[in-house]
Amino acid sequence: MRPSSVSNTEEDDLTTKFSAAVRQLDSGNRQYRLVLPDKSRESRTFKTKREASNAYWQRKAEIDSGHYFDDRKGNMPFRDFLELYMDHRSNDWSAGTMRNNRSYAKKHLIPKFGHYMVKDIRVDMVDH
Repeated sequence: MRPSSVSNTEEDDLTTKFSAAVRQLDSGNRQYRLVLPDKSRESRTFKTKREASNAYWQRKAEIDSGHYFDDRKGNMPFRDFLELYMDHRSNDWSAGTMRNNRSYAKKHLIPKFGHYMVKDIRVDMVDH
């Protein structure tokens, strides 16, 4: 998702930055690399340059908009994850929405999933 309103100079800068972030592997696949807000690094591999480019710009947009949350870190209790998520979204939600979401979490989500690690929660558990 490359920004649509960029000048030629800005586009050259973006291309340079993108070139440094995406590389071609010996297998012919393309891999993007990105430094995340917590200073960890993320890399993902794709078959085509277009797939890598699209994924790179989408992830970059998530980070730049402040709506990025690193879901790979599933080694925490759901209860803690939910609290972090609620705090993260608090600026996006009205006071009433925040109150409703906290109430729902307290009554339904935490009793059912609070003791599980995030990585251990499966779709079939949520569907019941």
